[in-house]
Amino acid sequence: MVYVDDILLTGTNEELVSTIIEQMKERFETVDLGDAKFIVGMAIHRNRDAGTILLTQEAYTKAVLAKFGMADLHPTKTPAEVGPMSTVVEEETLTPDETTMFRSATGSALYICRKSRPDLSHTILVLTKSMAKPGTKAWAKLKRLMRYLKGTASLGITYSEDASNGGKLTTYVDSDFAGDIDDRKSTTGVIIELAGGVVDSTATKQTVTAVSSAEAEYVAMSKACKIILYWRHLLKTINREQKESTILYEDSTGAMSTR
Repeated sequence: MVYVDDILLTGTNEELVSTIIEQMKERFETVDLGDAKFIVGMAIHRNRDAGTILLTQEAYTKAVLAKFGMADLHPTKTPAEVGPMSTVVEEETLTPDETTMFRSATGSALYICRKSRPDLSHTILVLTKSMAKPGTKAWAKLKRLMRYLKGTASLGITYSEDASNGGKLTTYVDSDFAGDIDDRKSTTGVIIELAGGVVDSTATKQTVTAVSSAEAEYVAMSKACKIILYWRHLLKTINREQKESTILYEDSTGAMSTR
């Protein structure tokens, strides 16, 4: 795994891994830092005795809060208030400087979300609706998210060799119905787990306007199946082929009975 000049190297054959490292040293100016502990803002906590790996972004999260002057916010337990998804109608637009800060802070939160905090997905989806012309309501939603990050900076994703699903992909999918009051489109949420931890997640607004909750859930299941196919193919290419069908958890009997 390569990020510009930062490289993660792994394998089941330690001798082969060592050979590759030596070959790289012969061709490039290389520093071997040993077991990975930190890369691109993400800390890697490995417990060999317990057989677990924990990924966190506590330091990066605190740096983001400090960068945008929100390090002293009072923490909250949830990333957003309960209510319909709408940020189109705003009471007052932000200044150019505030608009730049809103976009940058939302982008930083998205980076945190994609690496180790899938619980931020829906809130960030709401915020991105206001990227073109953010206002005071969107700013309040952003501050609420930052307050949540302040109180949960140490949270992350844990992978375990003893997880109940082991090396099998497990998928969870759900959808609301007409949750966006601006255009009455529904939102899809998908979580993909492997070794007890999230490896992929998404919260996206559906492109079609569902006319029933069953239809919205069916569209969400279709999205989830596409993601499953991608992961099954990826695992096959690294010799971790899924021999059995992937379980997809869905709570709509109407959607599941659709033919």
